[in-house]
Amino acid sequence: MIPSRVGICTFLLASMAGASAQSMAPRQSDASYEAAIHNLSTAPSYVSITVIDSRSGVSRATCTTANLLLGALHREYGIGYDAAGQSRVDQIALTNRSHVFRLEKKEAIDNIPLRFSMDDLAFVRRQLKDLSPSKLRDFVSSHKPIQPIESPGRPMGIQAERDATACVLIERGLSPRQSDLTGTLLVDP
Repeated sequence: MIPSRVGICTFLLASMAGASAQSMAPRQSDASYEAAIHNLSTAPSYVSITVIDSRSGVSRATCTTANLLLGALHREYGIGYDAAGQSRVDQIALTNRSHVFRLEKKEAIDNIPLRFSMDDLAFVRRQLKDLSPSKLRDFVSSHKPIQPIESPGRPMGIQAERDATACVLIERGLSPRQSDLTGTLLVDP
C-alpha cells in the first residue's frame, strides 16, 4: 500500500557502526554519488554527506542536491566558477571518499540548507518503510505534494518533505534528483 500523504526530500540522520546519528550520513553508493557530482543538468541529483562546522564542531548528516554541495565548496575554498574552478571543485568532491566535509566559512555552511527536523525524517521513514524499491519508484513518480503534511509537532513544508524523502530513497539504495521545472522528486534508473 502506498502512503497517502508523504512526499518529496534533504536530511538523514542514521546511527551507523556506533556513530552518533548527527555525525554520519547513510552510505550512498560511490556510483550514485559520482553520477550526482557529474550531473550538470538543471535537474540536480542528491548526495548524502556529513557537514562539520569547523568553528563550532557541530556535525550534521544531510542529503542535499550536488549543486549545493559544489557551491559550498566553491565558497569554502574561494574557487572561481570558470571551467578550471568547476573542475577543481568536482575533484575535491569526488576524491572525498568519506563524504564528510569540514567547512569553516558561514556562507559555505549556509549553502547546504537543513529544511526539516529529525522527527520529520523519522515520520517520512515510517511512511515509506514497507515499500519495496519498485513501489518507492512508483510512489515518487505518482506523488504530487499540494500542501504541507502534518508531521509530529508541526506541518512539514513541501521542500522539507521532498528533501526528507530523498534521504530515505538514498538510504534505500536509490538515486533521487530534483525536477528542474517543478522541483518535485525524481528517481534515476
